Amino acid sequence: MINGMTYPDPAQEATPIPTAAALSEMKLEEMFDRWPETAAVFNRRQMGCVGCAVASFYTVSDAAEVYGLDAKAFVEELAKVIGAGEASDLVVDEQTDTRLK
Repeated sequence: MINGMTYPDPAQEATPIPTAAALSEMKLEEMFDRWPETAAVFNRRQMGCVGCAVASFYTVSDAAEVYGLDAKAFVEELAKVIGAGEASDLVVDEQTDTRLK
């Protein structure tokens, strides 16, 4: 409790794992803030997205397009890094934006 206010404990808050569709449309800056470990994927591919001035405007799929990457494969690689599991877990029902097993 600080100044009479109770704040949630960030260590106990779980960051939900996004679906493939949500991850592909996520702004790069948000993704780097939530999962800093994803920066390594961009650095390995020599992509200048980490720290780029337009990272707050570009989505993951935008970055894949700019660098000529297969967006689906790129999203799968990022998802594995953040713990989303195998690519088969990333099949998305476009109507509900949820994972299918």
